[in-house]
Amino acid sequence: MKINYLLADMLDKLESRKIVRLIFYTVLFISLSLIVATFNSAFVVVILFIIACVSTLYRLFLNVPIGFELITLMVILFSFRFSLLFTITMMILAVFTARIISGGISPKMFTQIMNYMIIILISPFFLGLGIVTGGMTLVVILNMIRFWVNMFIFGSDPVTSLIPNVGSIVIYYVIMTNFASSILALLG
Repeated sequence: MKINYLLADMLDKLESRKIVRLIFYTVLFISLSLIVATFNSAFVVVILFIIACVSTLYRLFLNVPIGFELITLMVILFSFRFSLLFTITMMILAVFTARIISGGISPKMFTQIMNYMIIILISPFFLGLGIVTGGMTLVVILNMIRFWVNMFIFGSDPVTSLIPNVGSIVIYYVIMTNFASSILALLG
């Protein structure tokens, strides 16, 4: 009985959000260790997933609309290498995980998922262009969709919508031209 009181007292002192994060990262670390021991390309998949999920953490500290997140990179790379079902599943998990970590569950999350669904479904048409050209084409299409969704569904003004989208295109140009081919090769 005394242990129950001690445990309840400990839980009261700790924020439940910290406990959930601790459990999440522990499970993630254990899963990552098992995957590394089993498959090398699976290791790269997990690393990309983790990086994509935590790339939105800056939103907790900065309210700067720079359009930086690496979920798009993960989605495009997976679209070029894996099946549609696997890519869609990983995208949904990454979006939910990133939103939970950064505390941003909102209606925009569901439009983000729909935007990525469109990109995933049209990505087979761009496979012949290669990862850099095809990937950049998908990035531009994605940001055009985001721009119009923000303006017409969420009522953002054009300048507020344009800044993160242009920032995203610039960031992804640097990432795609310098790293996408190498990462795609690591995916097998």
